[in-house]
Amino acid sequence: MTLDHVAKMLLVFLPYSENLSLTCRVLSIIGRIAYPVFLFLLVEGFIYTKNIKKYMLRMGIMAGIIYVGFIGASFILGNEISSLIKYLGNIFIDLLLFLVFFHFLFHKNKKLRWLSIFPFAYNLLIFFIQNNIIPYSNVLLLNFTAGLFPQYSVLNIFIFPLYPALYYLYSFVAKSISKSSEKIPTLKESDFNTRVFVYTILIALLGVICHIFTYFPDAITSINFVTQTYMLISIPFILLYNGKKGFSNKIVQGAFYLYYPLHLVIIFLVVYLITL
Repeated sequence: MTLDHVAKMLLVFLPYSENLSLTCRVLSIIGRIAYPVFLFLLVEGFIYTKNIKKYMLRMGIMAGIIYVGFIGASFILGNEISSLIKYLGNIFIDLLLFLVFFHFLFHKNKKLRWLSIFPFAYNLLIFFIQNNIIPYSNVLLLNFTAGLFPQYSVLNIFIFPLYPALYYLYSFVAKSISKSSEKIPTLKESDFNTRVFVYTILIALLGVICHIFTYFPDAITSINFVTQTYMLISIPFILLYNGKKGFSNKIVQGAFYLYYPLHLVIIFLVVYLITL
């Protein structure tokens, strides 16, 4: 993740060269590990959290901090970032949308499950904006709203329907093979191996989808499908996870949350200052 952000900052501030382009592409490829792992751990957090409302609040607070950072960066950098700000996105918006989506999709009260459509609809709206299907070019308006855009709206369009579909399909097939009379489990009732298997299949399918779209480079302009295909390298790291929580306390937990905005500020300052 950090290397990916270094690459983005270098491309914004440094003049183009073939060596710079190659270096940043390598850094971005390594960075493809981050989002699949973050999303997987979000699912695990959803499974184990004792208070889903506090979990969503933490995601919302982090999204708010990054949102303020977007506004500050847009006014500090001006024209240097105006052409990119629509496409950068706030990763905590992605994570918050999926947390809300899972919360309602697997809600004990079946009458509330239809509310899971709203996170998907919001992501779809931003996808239309980022790909100019919905005109949205006012610079001042973008400065104040781009921090509310998900970072991976294109990938999310596939993840929203695919994840529950794969999960229920796998559970149904497993139940049929074992001839079990038990009901198909919800996400919170499923076992660890099921979650890992379904999620790795999801990432594999996303990799295939991205590869297919590399043959249609003008179909969707807000994402580089060639680079995104390398998300497949996240699968070994996900498979190495043993389902057990590592060392953690409030200081460690706080440090992980603090790291995201702090490393962005540091990278921005270092790269910006060396280009003055």
